[in-house]
Amino acid sequence: MTFVFGVGMTVVTIAIWLNMAAKDPSLGLLSVYSTFSTWDEFFESVKRYCDATYQPFVKRSSKKQGETLVYQTFLCTHRGVFTPRGRGLRETKSSKEGCLAKIHATLSKEDKSRIVVTILNDKHNHEIGPELYNKYVKQRSFTKPEREILHNLIRLNIPSQSIRQEMCSVTGKEVTMQDIHNVKRKLRESGGYDMMAEPQKDPSLLILELAKMKNSGIHPIHCHVSDARVDEALTALSEEMRELYPNTECQETAGAPDPLQFYRNFVSQNRPLLINGAFNHWPALEKWNENYLRNKLGNTPVTVSVTPTGYADAIYEGRFVMPEERIMPMSQFLDILFTPVEDRKEQGVFYIQKQNSNLTDEFSALMEDVDSHIPWGSTAFGVKPEAVNFWMGDERAITSMHRDHYENLYCVLSGEKTFILHPPTDLPYIPYGTYRSAVYKETCNGEFALIEDEDCSEVPWVAVDPLNPDLEQHPQYAQSQPLSVTVRAGQMLYLPSLWFHHVRQSQACIAVNYWYDMEFDMKWAYYKFLEKMFPPQRFDHFNKAEQSHDDQEDLKS
Repeated sequence: MTFVFGVGMTVVTIAIWLNMAAKDPSLGLLSVYSTFSTWDEFFESVKRYCDATYQPFVKRSSKKQGETLVYQTFLCTHRGVFTPRGRGLRETKSSKEGCLAKIHATLSKEDKSRIVVTILNDKHNHEIGPELYNKYVKQRSFTKPEREILHNLIRLNIPSQSIRQEMCSVTGKEVTMQDIHNVKRKLRESGGYDMMAEPQKDPSLLILELAKMKNSGIHPIHCHVSDARVDEALTALSEEMRELYPNTECQETAGAPDPLQFYRNFVSQNRPLLINGAFNHWPALEKWNENYLRNKLGNTPVTVSVTPTGYADAIYEGRFVMPEERIMPMSQFLDILFTPVEDRKEQGVFYIQKQNSNLTDEFSALMEDVDSHIPWGSTAFGVKPEAVNFWMGDERAITSMHRDHYENLYCVLSGEKTFILHPPTDLPYIPYGTYRSAVYKETCNGEFALIEDEDCSEVPWVAVDPLNPDLEQHPQYAQSQPLSVTVRAGQMLYLPSLWFHHVRQSQACIAVNYWYDMEFDMKWAYYKFLEKMFPPQRFDHFNKAEQSHDDQEDLKS
């Protein structure tokens, strides 16, 4: 098709004609004397013509003889002249601009079975273009499937602004707040919407509702949240994170970092960092050994976690199992810890791990040997630590994989700890479950029984052990990106908030960690969105009948 542009044609006009030709060259045939065999064919041609040229024509006058349509007129939505009413005390606005653009078609006089275009005036007295065209009411109107989605979202009592944003994303239309309120009003009048229901403020439920409708076959817009699109997005997310979080080694630095540089390069980017020599001035590095702890804390009662396998706060036999907690003098704990396992009288694995700022409580006598906070860390985080914890225990004690909503500065003073880390973006590949809780309890014959906690609600927890992952049951874990970091005496690990971590240690390893409350900012919102997309599955494999009768009798006695 050849176009001849006159001197007076604007850039917008040229762009519109090029757009029309690119979409469908036949659209140029809609002109005076164009003929059609049916009115539907004519209406469809006008619609395609308007969509291609961004002209806001709408149906206006028509005439029928019986059931037969004789003629149909389309006028510009900016037709007519606005006559203000009232006393002119405030400015009034109107879409009427006196535009004379018009399309008129009628039955042919020679052949009543044919429709002919007799008037086509496309000279508008106002600006036209794609941005304006998409904002017209006709372009914003919802199809029946789209309206069904909107009704479901409204019934969730989600804020209108959040609904508007999601409908814009789903439909690609310039949905306005007025559009949402109009649909709400009609739905309320029909009795399909309870305005007095408790409002739900979590916009991420929008995605859940869309996903639910998609899975049930109701979702009409297959390109929005299709399974393929989700898989593609997750793969891209994982690949991008590999560039940010190398899975071969953790970045390392020497000496206490500058607070500003630390915040910019690691905290704000949620990146781990291994720091050498950050607490060389602590007396604890030289003092804390068996003899010193006996002399300093010998008769002090301390809380010790005891488990049969070393796994505390972990999944066992289909339950989230917590350790048995015992109060004993520090000297008794040291006796057990420094006695070879084969020579011990006590059964189980002993570990000091109570995470209630126990260093400032039960072990407060040791506070003079360490800093009460990490000065450069407190400056970077803008707060003092919420908790300071003391850790010491058996090499068989293992911390199962989990994540914390704290910024963690973890200092090893004796021995070493090995962390298996996963960035928060690995959440889709880390299987989660919800489990009934239980607690270990030693029986009179030295065995451990599981006592179910009847009063505790279900606990969400990671369902895979990274040391021995069951890839047959959890194949998605193979796509995750574990990062292994060994922290030795004198080293500090900055473990960013929301990073998954699994921890092993050497015999009698001693550590202190500082928990700083995280910023609940955009990364928290993104993480919660992923949690909504991949909710934990429910596991319930434990059966009280599995416990031996002897165990039950031993517990009673």
